[in-house]
Amino acid sequence: MSAARVFSGDTDAAPSAEQPWNDAHERVRELVRELARELGPHPERFFSYARSYDSGNAEEDRYLRLKEEHSLNVLFAAGRIAAEEPVFTPPALRRALLLAALYHDLARFPQYARFKTFSDPRSFNHGHMASREIGRLNLLADESVAVARMARAAVALHNRFSLPAGIPADLRRVTQALRDADKLDILRIMHDALRPGIPVDATILLHVADSSDFTPKILEAVRTRRMASYTDLKTNTDFRLLLCGWFYDLTYPASRRMAVASGVYTELTALLPDHPALNSFAKNFHADLERA
Repeated sequence: MSAARVFSGDTDAAPSAEQPWNDAHERVRELVRELARELGPHPERFFSYARSYDSGNAEEDRYLRLKEEHSLNVLFAAGRIAAEEPVFTPPALRRALLLAALYHDLARFPQYARFKTFSDPRSFNHGHMASREIGRLNLLADESVAVARMARAAVALHNRFSLPAGIPADLRRVTQALRDADKLDILRIMHDALRPGIPVDATILLHVADSSDFTPKILEAVRTRRMASYTDLKTNTDFRLLLCGWFYDLTYPASRRMAVASGVYTELTALLPDHPALNSFAKNFHADLERA
């Protein structure tokens, strides 16, 4: 199935055995039809690159399809943020954000093909590598210099634990929106992977243990409304807590509204083990969600 058909909104290009995307793809098509007119050749470039890493093994390639779907969902969320937040009224900021959203995980395809993991510590920094690939392949050569530089920089920075001080204000706005959009869809992916009765997928859950135990350092971070670090993850309970901490790193009101409306956080906290410290955190966390 060609990228042109998917991005044209062709109803015959719906999920199939060749492209087994779930209902999330249905959500993105409505917006992507409109965004395609802005993105021009970029969707085709993205899909061409992604599919070049197919192995022909359906079991392995499903992880590449997951990253395709994720990239489209991040584009969808970025488009909503751009539409709802006045700061993205300038065309250059909007375009840089949309391009960065489409290409932000470009390096996930060679990462999985080479290392069979999405763990950066086990392979390479996928943000830096994606920005390098964009430059190596001249994917943004037909964009203005300002847009291309901003999009590439946002891609390089999107997976940093925190953004460096002193970066230009427009780059910070674009990168923060990209990070928000990225988190919104990873919430969906991880929540699906963390459902009760679902076999633990080490690739998606970054090789954590299936356990009700939790790491005090993780809980302390989210209890104090901070993001926890991936490096402290040990169990899937830790992962649920870490995802809750992401709420406090969402920059834009539109992003927080989307996170709450998704219902994911309500379900994630419902799956936390019955423990006084976790129960206290969940109560306070829900109060924060209600104020969003």
